[in-house]
Amino acid sequence: MICGLGHIEYENKDTTPTNEQKERYLYFHDYYINKGKNIATTIAVLDYLTTHQEDYENISTISPSFVSAVINNFWAQAIIDLYAFYYKNNDLSFHKFFCYIKSNWNLIFTGDFYEYIYHGEEKTIKHIKFSQKDIFDAIISCENLIKDYQSKINLLRTFRDNVFAHFGDASKQKEKIKISIELLQEILLLTEKIINKLEVFYDRTATSLTPANATDIYQTCYAVSKFKEYRAEIHTFDMQKINAKTGDKNEKLRN
Repeated sequence: MICGLGHIEYENKDTTPTNEQKERYLYFHDYYINKGKNIATTIAVLDYLTTHQEDYENISTISPSFVSAVINNFWAQAIIDLYAFYYKNNDLSFHKFFCYIKSNWNLIFTGDFYEYIYHGEEKTIKHIKFSQKDIFDAIISCENLIKDYQSKINLLRTFRDNVFAHFGDASKQKEKIKISIELLQEILLLTEKIINKLEVFYDRTATSLTPANATDIYQTCYAVSKFKEYRAEIHTFDMQKINAKTGDKNEKLRN
C-alpha cells in the first residue's frame, strides 16, 4: 500500500490451523461476494441501458422480446437477492452471520498482524491483534447501519412481495412499489460496507463487489449497432457465401 511518500506492508504471523469455524465464516463470506458481484453486474447493466438510450433502442429493435425479458428478470434478481441479505429468516442472512460470529469470534479471527510503515530510511512496526470488543463493536456498527437504512430495505421487500414474489395488486400500492436504480446502488454499497467492516478482521483486506467488467454489455450494444449499420452488406455477404456453397455442390454433382 502506498502512503504519502512511503508505503505500508502487511504480514499475518498467525499459526492457528484452519478449523470448522473459519471454514463456515469463509462460506458466508464467499457466498456474499459471489452473490454481491452478480447483483452489482445486474444493476450496472440496468443502469447502462437506462442511461444509454441509443444503445437500448438498438438492441430493443433487434430483439425486443429478449430485451424486455432481460430487463424484467434483472430487476427481479437485483431486488430479490439484495433483500435476501437483510431478511433475518434466511439461513445466510446478515443477521445469522452476525450471530455466528458472536458465538465463534475467537476461533475465526485469530489473525496476528504486523504493519510495516516505511518513510524513506525509517521503518515503523505496528502489531495488530483484534479483540472481542473490536469485533463486537463492528457488528453493532453494522446493525446500526441496517437500522438507518431499514425504511429503504423495507421498500425492497414491499416491491419483491407485490411485483415478483406474489401477484399483488400494484394498482393499490403505487407509491409503495416505486423503486429506482439509485436505491439499488445505495443498498448494494451498504452491503459492501457491511461485508468489509468484518472482513478486515479476518485478513486485513476489503473487497469491491463491482467487477471491472460489470458493464461489458457495451460490447454487445456496439456489435448490435454495427449490425444495424451494415445489415444490408452482411445480408449480401451471407447470400454470396450461400451461393458459393450451392455452386460448389452443383459442380460436384455435375462431375
